[in-house]
Amino acid sequence: MIKVNDIYKNLPGLKTPRLILRKVTMGDLEDMFAYSSDEEVTRFLRWGPHRTLEETESYIREVMREYEEGKDGPWGVEYRETGRVVGSVHLMAISAQHSKAEIGFVLSRSYWNRGLMSEALTRVLEYSFESIGLNRIEGFCLVDNRAGIRVMEKLGMKQEGVLREYLFQKGAFRDFGVYSMLKRDYTMKEGEPLAKLWWAGVGRPRPLLQNFRASYPPRLPGEPRMKLAAGDLEIEVRPGTVADIPLLLSFISSMAAFEKLEVAATEETLRESLFGERPAAHTLLAFVGGRPAAYVVYFFTFATMVGKRGLWLDDLFVSPHFRGRGIARLLMAYLADVAVQNDCGRFEWMVLDWNASAIDFYRGLGATVLDDWRICRLDEDDLADVAEQLVKVDNRG
Repeated sequence: MIKVNDIYKNLPGLKTPRLILRKVTMGDLEDMFAYSSDEEVTRFLRWGPHRTLEETESYIREVMREYEEGKDGPWGVEYRETGRVVGSVHLMAISAQHSKAEIGFVLSRSYWNRGLMSEALTRVLEYSFESIGLNRIEGFCLVDNRAGIRVMEKLGMKQEGVLREYLFQKGAFRDFGVYSMLKRDYTMKEGEPLAKLWWAGVGRPRPLLQNFRASYPPRLPGEPRMKLAAGDLEIEVRPGTVADIPLLLSFISSMAAFEKLEVAATEETLRESLFGERPAAHTLLAFVGGRPAAYVVYFFTFATMVGKRGLWLDDLFVSPHFRGRGIARLLMAYLADVAVQNDCGRFEWMVLDWNASAIDFYRGLGATVLDDWRICRLDEDDLADVAEQLVKVDNRG
């Protein structure tokens, strides 16, 4: 049986690569006032901006009292690089009877679009499902709070519906979306994509003037099966094999669901395209403790301006319960090493233009986002139509 009072009295410190989640103290007063007094930060919250330090001090005293009494006090979110508290995460309304809880979160505007809240909440979900043993986590979000909704969707939480005029907040009745994740969602092998890499790159991409074949095996850094470290995780990375086709297809299906696309790929087409006589691309799989954590699809291209082959990253996928723990950064470093080993002049990829946290992540790697280029595409049916326009000349005399 879950002992709710013990959870809050002994609220554990949780760590991620960039953050420490810990109890709030009076030493956090100025940091918390800095974001609590920001009207843009509190715009969609149930409470308004703090006007004085005394108001924030009173709140911290209340939180510290909640810790002592075993009530639902939040974690302060400390940014490791500076030691400052930049937000908070609340695991509240824990029900031992129904094995569920609600999450709430707030983050300083100075730290938006860095993926920090996704990183923090990923760790909280892990704690909730694996340490406490909860079955359901739910979140309520104003329907016009697009940033909050994106955070929950990135975690893999599903929208269940809208509660119309659910709360009277800041002078009006407000509609709230309901989002949830069940333990079986968390533990399933597939999940939603961390990022479908869609439009960013290093150098200039030439998407229609590339050799899309990958008929030779790439030179990989070290051994084909490697054990690498990301923070406190030990990760095994290896190339995909024919036996992995069902897992690869499940990743693709989850990615398509996230992007609201239909999947045309089948196990047969993947077998022919990835593992046939003329492979079109290469795959990598990452495992943590034997559990599939991430996958990658890439292939080699040719960049005429530099006169060398390039490496094109088509997909990067990290399962929800492994996000925010440095796996994506490790895989990008691994692929950069693949590019070096194969004497590539470029490493390029794409990212959805609305995925601000991913774009910020790639810029942090040193990538250049190319705003002056656009993607041109002919789908299978369009290809046939264009091919019919080909006029052949009989030169046989």
